[in-house]
Amino acid sequence: MSPHDAATGTTLKKTEELECFRQYCRIFYESSLLGRQNSQDQLDVELAKAVLEAYEWRLLLNEELSKKWTPEQREAMDQCGLVSNDKRGITDVGAYVAVQNEERARAHRSQMWRRTESLQTTLQTFHSKNIHSATFSDAIRHIRQFCQSRAADKHQVGSHSLLAGLISLLNQQLQQLSSQKMVQWTFDGCVLTEQDRVKNDNYMFEALELLHCLLIPKNNDCRRNEGHSLLNNTEEEKSAKDAGAEASITLVTLTWELNPHWSNTALTKFLKELPRLSDLHARPTGTFQIVSVSQGRSNMDGGDDDESSLNDVSCMECMLTRSTCIIQ
Repeated sequence: MSPHDAATGTTLKKTEELECFRQYCRIFYESSLLGRQNSQDQLDVELAKAVLEAYEWRLLLNEELSKKWTPEQREAMDQCGLVSNDKRGITDVGAYVAVQNEERARAHRSQMWRRTESLQTTLQTFHSKNIHSATFSDAIRHIRQFCQSRAADKHQVGSHSLLAGLISLLNQQLQQLSSQKMVQWTFDGCVLTEQDRVKNDNYMFEALELLHCLLIPKNNDCRRNEGHSLLNNTEEEKSAKDAGAEASITLVTLTWELNPHWSNTALTKFLKELPRLSDLHARPTGTFQIVSVSQGRSNMDGGDDDESSLNDVSCMECMLTRSTCIIQ
């Protein structure tokens, strides 16, 4: 074998090792970020974890870890070029770092795709139900349920920025003296999707359920810059999504304004059920603007209110509910 052939063979072997390393990186990051696991995948995930651990240790030139490898793990390390008595490949660490960074970024982009599509699907579900005619009792019930299950849990402070934004909208709307002045609230869709990380956690659905009871969505079609709905993916778009194509990902913004059938009396009672801004550990998310509308709040003064429904919420109930929303 000539020196040229030997060099070519070494290059090919290193390419194969890096590709094998890439596959384990992909398994690891898809498992940790996207939750893609089943009984068979779990074995691959454990191998991927071992490979990434060996890679990290190799950066520190530590040889002790190899003594703990199982035969399956040692075979995986060898396939990835992470086993060598002469420390071959240490000079190629940049190539491994590049592969790891690429696969980590790819998994993050895929995660963004999945969250955006989940948000789009959930929004369409609420739009099809057309639930914007919630009764006062419904609204109070959803506020209480959300505050008790989310805001009162010190491990779920991610909901605080959303609640702070809702409180700010209600307060600003109460300050408007004209029924034709509406406060619009716009925020990034990730406020809803990034909290929905745990499997079977219905945070996004519960948050949208609360918002739809009190507010009206404005142009929340969750569209991409190209103007195509994520629900109408072409085969090319699906391929781009699977590859984590960064160019196909855009931020989703949602805009809301108060449901016009709520009176100022109702808004005041909603605020009594919500925590105080000072009790929340986050600033209001999003931005607010005041717009003039042709058809404003016809029930602003409460002329169409059902007095029996509004008075059904006792002061004691309000105090008890509010106390559960305060983080101790």
